Amino acid sequence: MKANALKVTVKARQGTDLKKLSRFDGPLSNPCGLIGPNIANSVLSGNGKSEVLLNDLRLAMDTQSGVEAIMDNFALYDSKTGKSLLLFLIAKYVEEL
Repeated sequence: MKANALKVTVKARQGTDLKKLSRFDGPLSNPCGLIGPNIANSVLSGNGKSEVLLNDLRLAMDTQSGVEAIMDNFALYDSKTGKSLLLFLIAKYVEEL
């Protein structure tokens, strides 16, 4: 499977205002570019959960402020295992040591 076809499960954190975040002039547009509101809109359409292309997430998290904006508002999970994406990636890295 190509890297740009891989998907990540994105869930809104409790208290996240998805309607505000999905606006193209909203708080995600500056740190994440246009892909940030698209991710929020996808999660809003999915009732708080969505499958997002890993490449889109990479683009949204291209800067430190983008990483903070995404991590503050969303929880990221591996689509296949359902495990926290960060913990999943650390475990994979440790396996290769």
